[in-house]
Amino acid sequence: MQNLDFIAAKTGQKIVNDFPGKNDKDLKELKNCINKSLGILQESGVNALFLFLLAKRNKQSEGKHDPYRAIIKGLLLKEKDERELLFLPENDWVQENGIDNQQKVLEFINKVTRSNIFKLMLFREYLLRSLTYARYTADAKEVEIAGEKSGDGER
Repeated sequence: MQNLDFIAAKTGQKIVNDFPGKNDKDLKELKNCINKSLGILQESGVNALFLFLLAKRNKQSEGKHDPYRAIIKGLLLKEKDERELLFLPENDWVQENGIDNQQKVLEFINKVTRSNIFKLMLFREYLLRSLTYARYTADAKEVEIAGEKSGDGER
């Protein structure tokens, strides 16, 4: 049986590890986006978080290394057992680049936030933990990249 913390840790790692940008600059941009996302979630809530991510994603949709797109996909793309634990509705559309369809993302978030207060609070806690784990994973990856750079300079 999985628990919320395990799913959140897995999600946070997936956001960072699946992000196509692998250099130091891209990683710093991803960390910055994760920090902004965490702040918006804490201050304004779930709907505001996804509106922010979608708005930023639309502005940067031409870039291959779009951190906002990576965050949306990482947070919403869940396996069936994870969706059931989080009481999330079916979201197979995320697999087929559904995150590019702003209407589908917002409808999904509205279903989650309207269902009941306990499910909403569970989803919010999942988002907070996932973004926190993503931040720490990005920090660890940044240290790893810095170590690789310093190791290359010594040779």
